[in-house]
Amino acid sequence: MKLSSEFAVVIVVSALVSGCGDSPAPQPTRLGRPKAPSTAEAQSDTVSLQTKSDVLPGIQAFLAKHKEFGLPSRTQSVPNWAQGKRQRVQFKTGRNLLFYLKNGKVVTVYEDTKTGSRKKVWGSQGGSAEYAKDISRPATGAIPNYTIISAINLLAGGKHADVLIPSLSSTTPREMRSKVAFAILKKEGLKSLGMYSTQEAYKADYSSSYAKQHPSASKGRLGSISMEGQFND
Repeated sequence: MKLSSEFAVVIVVSALVSGCGDSPAPQPTRLGRPKAPSTAEAQSDTVSLQTKSDVLPGIQAFLAKHKEFGLPSRTQSVPNWAQGKRQRVQFKTGRNLLFYLKNGKVVTVYEDTKTGSRKKVWGSQGGSAEYAKDISRPATGAIPNYTIISAINLLAGGKHADVLIPSLSSTTPREMRSKVAFAILKKEGLKSLGMYSTQEAYKADYSSSYAKQHPSASKGRLGSISMEGQFND
């Protein structure tokens, strides 16, 4: 009986070992694998990302009516103004526009310029206002005849003006153009200034679409003075 018991134990142990060997190996790579999204789910996510926008509803409605401004690519939050909200929007064309809204509707649009100032491109209200346009100035001393194309009050304080001087060109020595620019800046009491020899050059600086259609317009740029007081070609 003793031998039989030992023999039985051996048989049981052997059976257990044999059963473990016959069991299929665990496959952890299959267990817990995340479920792949269906085609419909993937398409839904893609559409959601493409259509998601932080552009304020009032600006979206405005851009739907004014397609000449193009398609927005990103936004930037800015403090509200006294009568409503503001938002800066960068467009795929590279333009940076600042929108003023009142009662949820766009009332004014300003564009950031290369000189660090802002130019009103649409509307009549906002944080700054155009105070002069198409004003001719006679020649005085070293300053030739020029016309103030547009002048605005800057939100940061001071004034900016763009002037037309047909008697000068991009081939005029830089030193002379700089001297004229600073003389006009002082005379008009400006913080920054843009100078052009042609209206086409002025339009190209404020409209990327116009600049693309008129690639030679840039030849009419005479230079500018930034808000930091630097003259740039």
